[in-house]
Amino acid sequence: MERKMGVRYQIKGSNIFFKVWGIILLVLTAIRGILALIFTILLFTIPAMLRSSVAEVVGSSYSSYIMDSVTGSVMVFAIIAFLFSAAILTVETMAGILLVRDYVKSKEILVVYAVLYFAAGFLNAICFIFLIAINVNIWLIFLVLLILSWQIATGVILIVKQGRAVRIPSYSPGIASAPRPGSIPSAPTGMVEGQFGAYQGRRSELYTGKLYKIGRESSCEIQVNHPKVSRIHCTVCKLPNGRYQITDCSSNGTFYDNIKLQKGGAMEVKPGGLLVLGEADNVLQLK
Repeated sequence: MERKMGVRYQIKGSNIFFKVWGIILLVLTAIRGILALIFTILLFTIPAMLRSSVAEVVGSSYSSYIMDSVTGSVMVFAIIAFLFSAAILTVETMAGILLVRDYVKSKEILVVYAVLYFAAGFLNAICFIFLIAINVNIWLIFLVLLILSWQIATGVILIVKQGRAVRIPSYSPGIASAPRPGSIPSAPTGMVEGQFGAYQGRRSELYTGKLYKIGRESSCEIQVNHPKVSRIHCTVCKLPNGRYQITDCSSNGTFYDNIKLQKGGAMEVKPGGLLVLGEADNVLQLK
């Protein structure tokens, strides 16, 4: 049974650069998470260590009084530091996942995380100016500048990926439609046959009302392995009126009978025509 999902956006062109940047971001976030956890544990153990040290210096009769005034402040600082670190790590992890994914469910979410990175970069820019003003160690200034550059670059990359996200029809990958009584016949009503290219000589039967994905991805019902064919190049659906509905989702274009389809737009065509994927090397016929 075909399960409808929300709108998804395919990344136009190669997603390798975004994936590499996302993997680096996730690795750095994991390292920072481990360091933050160690730092938080140390903060929570400081009160006990201080209590022992104070007891040795001023005696046990005064240690409880002194520690009561110190422990509260240390614990509050530890909790605030933990929550702040957790929020930062969550943002960085989600941004890394968004960069690694081949698809996104919302273009706006990429913008949101980009804005968060730009905001963090702005705060670090203020910190950078302040450190220069008070003339601190040059290595600390360099570290802040490096973090600032990374944050700005990540924000820009998120914006670039948002600009390359193209809407594709909603579907559940790899799950075939189950015909409902009276809506989809038990026998196929159409066919796709490869004329030239990677799909030459192969045939796929089509059922009315089912959405078929054509592309390189393994989840595609009609898989065409060719460098010029996108992961999900286009979708085809046989309509009850006997015609086909084609939606282009590709980077290199989809043509039907020498007419280029508008990206993201559905086009209704008559059977018997030639469906060209990206270039003339990959030609299918809708029958």
